[in-house]
Amino acid sequence: MKAALSIWLLVGSLCFFLAVACRKDDAISPGASAATTTTTATTNGLGALPLTATVPADNAATAAKINLGQALFWDPILSGSRDVSCASCHHPASGYADQIDLPIGVNGQDLGSTRRFHAPNGIPFGKRNTQTLLNVAFNGIGVDDVCNPVTAPMFWNARAKSLEAQSLLPIATLEEMRGHQFTAAAALDSVVSRLRRIPHYQQQFAAVFGDAVPITVTNLGKALACFGRTLLATDTPFDRYMRGDQTALSTQQVQGLNAFVQSGCQKCYSGPMLSDY
Repeated sequence: MKAALSIWLLVGSLCFFLAVACRKDDAISPGASAATTTTTATTNGLGALPLTATVPADNAATAAKINLGQALFWDPILSGSRDVSCASCHHPASGYADQIDLPIGVNGQDLGSTRRFHAPNGIPFGKRNTQTLLNVAFNGIGVDDVCNPVTAPMFWNARAKSLEAQSLLPIATLEEMRGHQFTAAAALDSVVSRLRRIPHYQQQFAAVFGDAVPITVTNLGKALACFGRTLLATDTPFDRYMRGDQTALSTQQVQGLNAFVQSGCQKCYSGPMLSDY
C-alpha cells in the first residue's frame, strides 16, 4: 500500500510539473507564429541604430581630419613614456577593446589577452574594464533616434560628455596613458608641445584646421573624436531585424528576443544601443 501510494504521489507531482512548464512555455512563445515574429508592442523600447552618426556643429567630418585622428589614435607619442597608444587598449583585433578584465596602459607590453606589465612596474591596473569603441558615436541615443553628440555620456560612469572630451581624458590619466612623466595638469599641454615639434603633424593640423596655431588641445580632441565616429557597426542581424527584415534573426533568436522583452530586460538595456547609459 505504501509503495503504491508513493508511486501515485510521484505521478501526480510529475503531472503538475509538466502542466506548469507548459504554461510557462506558452507565456513565452504562445504559438509557432509568435516564435518567429515580434510585434511593435513586444519590441517597444528597442530599435535599430541609424546608418550614420550625428556630428557636432563645430567638428564636421572630413577625410583629412579622419586620417589625422587615425594617425593620432595609433601613435604612442600621446602617452607620457611613448609606449602606449589609444589602439593598445582599443585594438581592432579585439573588437576595439582589450579582452582582459582590467586594462593595462603605460608600462604594458603585447596586445589583447596576452597584454601584461613590464617589470619592474609602478603603474596600477585601470579601474574598469575597457569598453569597445564600436558605435561610441551613438552614445546617448534613445528609441527616438535622437542623439546629441555635444552632451553624449562617455565612460562606464558617464563622467565625460561628448567624444571630444572623452578622447582627451586617457592622455591625462596615470594608469592609462600619462604614467609618471607628467602631472595630470600638465599632461595635455606637454603632449601638444611634442606634436608641435613634428613637421608632418604641423602640416596635417594646419591643413585640417587652418588656425594660426593649429595644434591645440581642443583640436587634438576633435581629430581623435572625428576618427572615433567612423568606428560603426550598424548592419548587425539585430539592426536589420529591427528595420523590418524578418529573416535576419533565426527562430531561436526571435524567441530569445521575446523572452528578453517579456522578462523586462529592455527596461535597462533599451534603445538602439541596448543601454540606459
